[in-house]
Amino acid sequence: MIVSAHQPHFLPWIGYINRIFLSDVFVIMDNMEYTRNNYISRNRIISPNGVTYISIPIAYKGNSHRLISDVSIDKKRYIHYIKKHIETIRHSYSKKPGFSNFFPVLESVFLNPANDLLSLNMSLLNTLLSYLNIETKIILASSLNIKGKKESDLFIELSKKTLCMSVLLGLGASTKYINKEQVSKSKVELLFQKFKHPEYIQGERTFTSGVSVIDLIFNVTQKEAEKMIKNAGSFEKKI
Repeated sequence: MIVSAHQPHFLPWIGYINRIFLSDVFVIMDNMEYTRNNYISRNRIISPNGVTYISIPIAYKGNSHRLISDVSIDKKRYIHYIKKHIETIRHSYSKKPGFSNFFPVLESVFLNPANDLLSLNMSLLNTLLSYLNIETKIILASSLNIKGKKESDLFIELSKKTLCMSVLLGLGASTKYINKEQVSKSKVELLFQKFKHPEYIQGERTFTSGVSVIDLIFNVTQKEAEKMIKNAGSFEKKI
C-alpha cells in the first residue's frame, strides 16, 4: 500500500488532490509549525478580475510559534470574510457547469465552521474528496505520534505507523537529503508523483494553473472533474 503526507491546505490545488487519490493512506501533518501567508489558510481562484486570493482570518494572540493543530480562527472577522468570499465565488462561477451541484455544499461548510483552522480545512477536504469519489483513508499525524523529522526518518516512520511499504512524495521532492542507505535497509519504497496539470476552459482568459481545485470543480461537470483529477498523475520510482 502507498502512504503520502502533507500539511493541511485550504481548498488545495489539483496536484494535492491527485496525490491523495494515488495514495491508500494520506497523513495530514497537523503537528508541524504554522507559518503565515501560505496555503494552509489561503488559496487562489479565478474571478472576473483575474487571480484572486480567498483566505481565513487567523487569531494571533499569544505565542506566534504554534502547531497547525493549535491555530484558531478569528471568529470576529470570519463572518465578514466568508460572506465576502461566498459572494466572490458566486459572482465568479454561478453560470458554470458545476456550480449548482457543488456550491451549496461548500457554502454549508463555510457557514458552519469549527473554532480552529485544522477542523475547517479537514471539513473542506472531506467535502472535496466525497464530491470527487476519492476514498483514500485520511489520518492526522498527531494521532499517530508522527513528528516532523529529517526526511529519511519521517518516511520510515510514516511507513511503520501506517503499515504501508511505499511512500509517495509530491512534486518537486528532491533526493538530495535522503539517506538512501537508511531507506534501503528499512525496505521502504520511495515513489515520486508525476503530474500533468489538466487544462479546461476558465472563461475568456488565458489558462492559469495551480489555483484551488474548486476552480476546476465549478468550471466542469462532476464527472469531468473527477476524471481530470484522477487521470492527471501517476508515480515513478527514482531510488
